[in-house]
Amino acid sequence: MKKENTQSEIIKEKAIELFYYEGFKKTTLRKIANLSGIDHSSLFYYYANKAEIAKHLILRYFTGILKFTYNINKELFEGKSRTFMNYSLLFFAIHFRGLQEDKLFSNFYIDFYYQSKDVFNKMTDKVSMNLYKGYNEESFLLFYHDQPAEETDKLKMLNYALTSQVDVMLAEHCAKGLIDAYEASNYFANIIYKLPKTLWQIEQREIELFYRNHWKMIEKIEFDIYSDFLIYEKNEFPEKILNFRIK
Repeated sequence: MKKENTQSEIIKEKAIELFYYEGFKKTTLRKIANLSGIDHSSLFYYYANKAEIAKHLILRYFTGILKFTYNINKELFEGKSRTFMNYSLLFFAIHFRGLQEDKLFSNFYIDFYYQSKDVFNKMTDKVSMNLYKGYNEESFLLFYHDQPAEETDKLKMLNYALTSQVDVMLAEHCAKGLIDAYEASNYFANIIYKLPKTLWQIEQREIELFYRNHWKMIEKIEFDIYSDFLIYEKNEFPEKILNFRIK
């Protein structure tokens, strides 16, 4: 069993490297197998398909971003009001800054969405749940009021799908230089906080004021997607990610 886990980890690490530098579309299972030192057919013993390997890159990215954002938020806004609003808006800003500045990861991110939407959406659904986790005491979480359980599930499914579509659309616009991370963060937040049948209690003016007041600080936060997030498991991130401090 230990040997299987070791080989599985080798495949995952080599695949993450390929996906990052070559993109989702150009990375083949044969390339992954060759770099991992195994036969192409042996790869299917560990992973069912390419998307099942690629999802680990998305998970590492968002796990790192969530941890990083949590620590930035704690350093800047601990004890202040609107904790969740600050946290979520910081998360959007760090996310779109990363996509704007790292073209290799942005290309992978966009390709993965279009080539494997179901897996991509499952990963980003988990991210959404983790983003809101721990802030359920505040009144502006995502609520579905007076809806039967079946209808609630449908609304969640539609809202999460819409979230991914808007996210990737903005990532594409950033990659093409049509908008910048500041504009993408503002737009995304305003869409998310107005999803159907939900109650957030975060107003557009609050979003705009937050970014206007904090964007210069956000631009100074240094991080690198590949070296800070993608080569680490969730409990092994570098010190600057685990214990962010304002310089």
